[in-house]
Amino acid sequence: MDGALTHESLVEYLIEEAYEVVDSIEAGASGSDTSDELRGELGDVLLQVVLHARLAEEQGQFTFDDVARAITDKMVRRNPTCSNRTGPCRNPSRPPWRRSSKSGTP
Repeated sequence: MDGALTHESLVEYLIEEAYEVVDSIEAGASGSDTSDELRGELGDVLLQVVLHARLAEEQGQFTFDDVARAITDKMVRRNPTCSNRTGPCRNPSRPPWRRSSKSGTP
């Protein structure tokens, strides 16, 4: 990679890492124990998120903390039971985040 990092120059790596997560999940669905691999691949995706957030911070747009806060707010809004730390998230037949996504709520 030559030159300065940009959101655009990192896109191919984000896509590649996302595909590697999918590959790991699909391998696990076929009966293989891929938990270590999946953990690593999710970490690689998170690294891409950190890099994009850092670039945005350098441009005065937002920080990684802003991204994390938005994710937390979204999870609580879409499935309030997940914010209850005394028990597990319930597993509804139609997850609330699907309803929210279709209604245009990010």
